[in-house]
Amino acid sequence: MKTLNRLFSRVILALCLGLASAVHAEALTTQQVEQFIAAMPELMALGEKYQDTKQADIDPARPLSSGLKQMQKSGPEYADFRELAARHGFESAEQFAEVGDRTMQAYMLSSSGVSPDQAEALYQQGVANVKNDKSLNAEQKELILSRMANSHRRNTDSLKTASPDIEAVRPHKAALDKLFE
Repeated sequence: MKTLNRLFSRVILALCLGLASAVHAEALTTQQVEQFIAAMPELMALGEKYQDTKQADIDPARPLSSGLKQMQKSGPEYADFRELAARHGFESAEQFAEVGDRTMQAYMLSSSGVSPDQAEALYQQGVANVKNDKSLNAEQKELILSRMANSHRRNTDSLKTASPDIEAVRPHKAALDKLFE
């Protein structure tokens, strides 16, 4: 049972780190990160204002972009979001959402405290634990290992994709820590 608990703890860690990665043509700029940070208090106020609005299927890896997509470019929520983006120097609501999602992803990855080498070691230890767990049958092991491999691949891709964004976010870590405490 301890082995399974450790295994699932590692799988959860992998899932938390395995934020969906998107291919970004250009890294975030310091200006974009600063604009997003400046907009956060107003964005949080909008969140409170519209908290009763049902938003199903928000992608946790892209909360702003997926929420914006559900607004379908209409309604008071979209209008307020678009105005907020414009006030803070973004070209569109969509650009603001993308910059926000990427800033949050880079911040979470840089704040995880797990280096790529540590993540790899945790993954390999998890694989070994599954393979050596006598309480799991071959089919269960195959399923768990397949899911772990997919999560690990997403983690690795996310770290690679977010690396330039992490560099843009790193100087603003203290400000982001305050916003996300």
